[in-house]
Amino acid sequence: MIDVERDPRFYRNRKGGKVKSESAYMQVGLAAVKPGGQAVFLLPTSVLFTSFYAQLRQAFAQEGIVTAAVHLAPGLLSGTPVALAVLVFELPDRGGAKSSTLRLVDAENVGEKSRALRTLPADAVSQIAEGIRGQESDAVRVCEVSLAQQIDKDF
Repeated sequence: MIDVERDPRFYRNRKGGKVKSESAYMQVGLAAVKPGGQAVFLLPTSVLFTSFYAQLRQAFAQEGIVTAAVHLAPGLLSGTPVALAVLVFELPDRGGAKSSTLRLVDAENVGEKSRALRTLPADAVSQIAEGIRGQESDAVRVCEVSLAQQIDKDF
């Protein structure tokens, strides 16, 4: 069994040296991805911008493995008001080039709103997937930034 508190593969966050569950979730998932593979994680948006995750974002940017960060609308998951994010990782083949850019995708206006909730019909999911590939639509905005510039910044 993996000891998340003592295993050196898990990045420590600055608050008391504890490992946040989101950090462990991503790192265990990424450990299972083979070179040339891809991983996608659904997380709270706090991973994209809070100082608590700055060390983790910095490590991912330096490694050049995060290729897209998608900001989704709040209310998509079980009616909770939590805003969600999707992080897309691509591990280069052995000896392959690391990613030099990060695609920022704002998909907060995708889907259908009913009361405080937002639902994602199939065409909305397709719009988000196209945004990850770099195509904008009326509801999805895309911006590419250099990972070198993002090392000390929010996603």
